[in-house]
Amino acid sequence: MSIVSEIESYKASIRAMYESYGAVPVVWEVGRLSGRGGHAHIQIVPVPKELADKVAPSFRVAGEKSGLDWEKDPEDALARVGSQGNYFKVECPDGTKMVHLLKGNFDLQFGR
Repeated sequence: MSIVSEIESYKASIRAMYESYGAVPVVWEVGRLSGRGGHAHIQIVPVPKELADKVAPSFRVAGEKSGLDWEKDPEDALARVGSQGNYFKVECPDGTKMVHLLKGNFDLQFGR
């Protein structure tokens, strides 16, 4: 099983578990892939289902206030940076994916 498949399987399990508690997952990932092999991490937090539709707009506004520029096409942006790029990605409960390509300093607490 590839690492991507394994991660997607894990996220599906978390999604099912959160569902039993009336919650949905918000997933964010920070990838710093340049250098010696790079580093990436994924964090997942539950949000009550009734707040699910507020997640994407909240990330959009908070990101813009923090100077993040969200890519118009998240998948294309990730493909462009390839194995040497740095990025912040959010997967919202409604299926929206948001990507900011890191340039310079980035507050690792942003997703939290």
